[in-house]
Amino acid sequence: MARTSTASPKTGSAIRYDGDPLDPYIKAAIGFFELGDQDSCLEELKKIPIKFLTTGTLKTLTLEFYKGLERWDLLATFALSLPETPSYRLYLAAAEKNRSGPAAAEKVLRQTLLKFPDHAIMQYYLACYVCQQGRLEEARLMVGRAMELDSELRVYLHRSPELEPIRHAFKVSKELTRTRSHGR
Repeated sequence: MARTSTASPKTGSAIRYDGDPLDPYIKAAIGFFELGDQDSCLEELKKIPIKFLTTGTLKTLTLEFYKGLERWDLLATFALSLPETPSYRLYLAAAEKNRSGPAAAEKVLRQTLLKFPDHAIMQYYLACYVCQQGRLEEARLMVGRAMELDSELRVYLHRSPELEPIRHAFKVSKELTRTRSHGR
């Protein structure tokens, strides 16, 4: 099948389509998404035949659309309909955080961590949700656990706005320690 290329009106980037049966739906959904027409984007996603919803890529694409459109109820419903994997449960946690707050997201991740205790990214997001609730010491320990599992997450520790209270607390703690040691 021939490949065609279409430039995105918003970004100018070329999107390639190779004749896959999903192309018309995805192409239309992306176009409406980029134009800010959320309702039409969702309508195009709903047109995708159910037999294609078994592919992991399409499931993730659908989750990303719902997340990008901030359609938290749709995101939660769709994520709950999928197998209980860490990736899909992270989407569910994001939906719950935006629908009901960080405590609801924490509950989702704690339940999922019972099955996947060594999932570093899930540990990291749990730390974010705990930090948002003001439980800084608990969040600090969770960040430490996530870093033990995957040291590359350290980069996100310094960028994540959700963890700013921990960074601030560490900075103040280090300054106090330095001041005390120099003042003696």
